[in-house]
Amino acid sequence: MRCLIVGANASIAPDISNVFSANSYEVISAFRKFTKYKATKSIRYSVSADGGLKITNSSLVGELDAVVFCTGALMGKSIQDYTIAEMEEAFDANILVVVKFVKYLRSKLNHNSSIVFISSISASAGSYDEIYSASKSALYGLTKSLAKNTKNGVRFNCVSPSLIKNSQMYNTFSNDEVQTHVSQTPIKQLVNSKDLATIIYDICQPHWRSLNGQILDVNGGRYV
Repeated sequence: MRCLIVGANASIAPDISNVFSANSYEVISAFRKFTKYKATKSIRYSVSADGGLKITNSSLVGELDAVVFCTGALMGKSIQDYTIAEMEEAFDANILVVVKFVKYLRSKLNHNSSIVFISSISASAGSYDEIYSASKSALYGLTKSLAKNTKNGVRFNCVSPSLIKNSQMYNTFSNDEVQTHVSQTPIKQLVNSKDLATIIYDICQPHWRSLNGQILDVNGGRYV
């Protein structure tokens, strides 16, 4: 069994890699920029001047049973503070690269494979960063449309978490901001990265074969 993690720079990516590896998957990590996180097998992707997707070491990709998209960019600005270039960068990272990768991977997906997109509570509940919310919500429409048009039993689902403890976003928040998130969550605790990785792994398994085209809100009841 083989799993590709796209956006392996994301803070949750190592936990996703670990849970798939622990269950005998061969994991390939796709980085846009290489970081201190070292993957056993990795490829690098970029967008060319004409907007096309460029992939190095593409021969490593091969046939796939699971793909998890962790791509994303959060500027943390209101719309009036964005430049046009920043808007384009956000939409590129949060949706356009994903679409390009899906097109590239269609011929590499094994029968009954599972594709999981990671969105955000901001896509459902809105955000002070309107561009982030808009670009992440585009994953919802993509998920449902791909699910309706799927072939060979390939499933498309989207996981939409609230603030993840110890994530890159979490580490930019003050303690007061973190406590605000906790207080607004009915179960009074944040999403745990390892738990979220396990959820993502689990919905890729055969007992979830009827789950297709769904948005899974993982937020402790903060948005229902």
